[in-house]
Amino acid sequence: MEKQVYLFELDSVRKTDEEIIAGQNALYDEVVLNGNIVVLTYNQLIDSRGFFSLLTEEGYQEGLIELFKQGRIRISQYGDVRSIAQYLINTIQPDKKFIYSALPVKCSQKHLLALIKRSLIYSDLSEMHSYMDGDESDENLKELFVEVENGVVKKSSLLEEMDEELALRKMRSILERLSGLVATILQLGTLDDIYVKPRLISEYDDLKMHDLIRCALKLEYEDALWNSAVSIIRSLDSYRDNCDNRSVYLRELKERCHDFTEAGGISAFQYAEAIINLCYNYACEISICNISKHYNVDELRSNDMPTFGDDFRKRLEQDWHGGINADERYLIDEEICCSEFNDIRHKIPDVVSAARYLWKVKNTESGDDICRYEYNLESERKSQRREMILKIFRELMFTFFYVCFACGLEDLANLVQDSFKVLDKIIPHCISFFLSILAVEIITGLISKKFIRHDIPSLSESLNNLMVLLKDGTDIIFREPTSYWNDSGDIESRECRNEASAIEYVVPREIKNYIRYRNDDRNRSLFVESDIYSLADVNNCSIRRRMVMDEELFGHRYGIVYDSPYNLMIVDPIKSGEELCPYERVVPAVGGGGVVVVTEHKGNFVLLRQFRHAPRKEQYCFPRGFSEPGMSGIDNGCRELEEELDDVVLKSKMKLLGSINSDSGLTSGTASVYLAELESYSRREDIYEGIEDILEIPVDEMDRYIEENSLDDGFTLGAYALYKAAKSQSRRRRFEYRRYRRSRLHRKQLRVPHA
Repeated sequence: MEKQVYLFELDSVRKTDEEIIAGQNALYDEVVLNGNIVVLTYNQLIDSRGFFSLLTEEGYQEGLIELFKQGRIRISQYGDVRSIAQYLINTIQPDKKFIYSALPVKCSQKHLLALIKRSLIYSDLSEMHSYMDGDESDENLKELFVEVENGVVKKSSLLEEMDEELALRKMRSILERLSGLVATILQLGTLDDIYVKPRLISEYDDLKMHDLIRCALKLEYEDALWNSAVSIIRSLDSYRDNCDNRSVYLRELKERCHDFTEAGGISAFQYAEAIINLCYNYACEISICNISKHYNVDELRSNDMPTFGDDFRKRLEQDWHGGINADERYLIDEEICCSEFNDIRHKIPDVVSAARYLWKVKNTESGDDICRYEYNLESERKSQRREMILKIFRELMFTFFYVCFACGLEDLANLVQDSFKVLDKIIPHCISFFLSILAVEIITGLISKKFIRHDIPSLSESLNNLMVLLKDGTDIIFREPTSYWNDSGDIESRECRNEASAIEYVVPREIKNYIRYRNDDRNRSLFVESDIYSLADVNNCSIRRRMVMDEELFGHRYGIVYDSPYNLMIVDPIKSGEELCPYERVVPAVGGGGVVVVTEHKGNFVLLRQFRHAPRKEQYCFPRGFSEPGMSGIDNGCRELEEELDDVVLKSKMKLLGSINSDSGLTSGTASVYLAELESYSRREDIYEGIEDILEIPVDEMDRYIEENSLDDGFTLGAYALYKAAKSQSRRRRFEYRRYRRSRLHRKQLRVPHA
């Protein structure tokens, strides 16, 4: 019985030569010697140096694809990611800072990532080849590799590390390897039945990565390094936030480590990364359907974890390896790496050659429980080895038979020649031998084509594979398996078979971002329920499916369709009977909306003559702007005055008038309105934010400007209305106060007796 296994050794962060050799050995042992099915995650295949750098090796790509065809290697789907291409495209999204472990690209190389994305979407490698073949200029090639950090475009780090000519050759080499990867992905996309359906989330919802980290940290080892690493992990914000993204943990560890100077402290941070990586792999293993594990998974839901504790300790010791080469394996900055295996290629087992002796595995959904990896392992190895040796022996027998057949045919030809001496003069002996061999090749070739399903080789194939057969047979007979195993606890224990969850539809990125945004408690006020415009429940699977169907059928777009540092364009799904209707609005990216400051200077209003992009015209308006994160309304108002009027106003001189929403049909953003008395101001020499001039008008002239339609800015009109209301209220209060004083004075006079 073939078991489905997940290999920690193929983790994408393991990229030293020694780790690659160990990973490929583990793959060989499981597929060839143990006869198991290796299930990869998307990350293991796409972002692993062990696969990426070997794809350019002769025959490796073809052999790898053959193993996929046979069902010996499969890929686990996850979430709503159906394919390898979709996974890689998702990592390229602009809102992600994905750390590529093995691909020779950085998340900051936007041009290069966009090229990879286009190649996958359109199944077109010609654009990559135009850079590789020199059709594109060197300048265009250098521009392709530029890096963008914090909005600043910088030249490729390759140009800083080496001379230009060498850097250009390196860039073309990287493109060649990326082209090979994309070609492999596109080829795998044509294969059927290479994916394992994602596991039903409810089965492991309490065993996500952050849960497994907490389980691991419960373990107690008498080791100072372990205790230091545990303390570091517990201090991480990502740990406290129950984060399930490994990249976030690793990025925070690197930031903390750079600020840590205590002697010996670096090792603790490196050890902490080893723990995080291990927990990530356990999380991956548990998320895959029907994987045979080395421990009893039910222990993770209790405080007693003997088999998991032993397995974790063994794997951690194996991975840490006494801290050897720790500086090369942990806390590594993202870099462009494209190294080959020239010196160690002979140490990597030839999985490709062995693929020919394997047989296709039927993807049957068995109802049996999942047994431990170690259960019946030895007998399964013997059975697998026996089957492969028999297959090799069978091919050797065909070779022996064909040679005997050719020799017999040659003897027959000689006998005929002896009987007819004339033929001996006409047909030389060498030609006779050649014709005999040719006849055998034709006959065996016809037999091979006729019985192709039975894998009967022709004479030429048998002779060509003779040395390979002998070598592979020797390897299979004498190779000692090195695959990891853990005999702790009851190896006959079983896990209930997992339930798969078929991916019915793919949720677009815009809708995913909308769901996250809407479920964030900080945005609750933006999604208040109403019987008039009722919001559909996007956490309901049927609603999400209907949104996706609406987009496909009617071209509707839902979700966060655009975002910038200032605004989000949101399209909400509104319930209309049994149907959904898209209703768009603009939401400020930063809570608090904006700020408008009514500016007075010596009894006059101070207005800006400013060119506004949306109406494409000049407008007179009060100073206003978007709120900056972490700043109060008063602070934002003072900042706007300093930026636009070069004036510093004390907070004590700022008075809140109220708030306005200039266009509630489109935007949810409200602007706080303040009144400020300016002592001085000045116009900047440059045209800052479209400000062309500054105008002072008397307060009592404001109404005339409005009547003449010289002032039509909604924020300014709203702020002016609040200003007038505040002035009116102030006058009313003064009037009430004077009337109150007169009333008191009158009552006092009534109480005084006349003289």
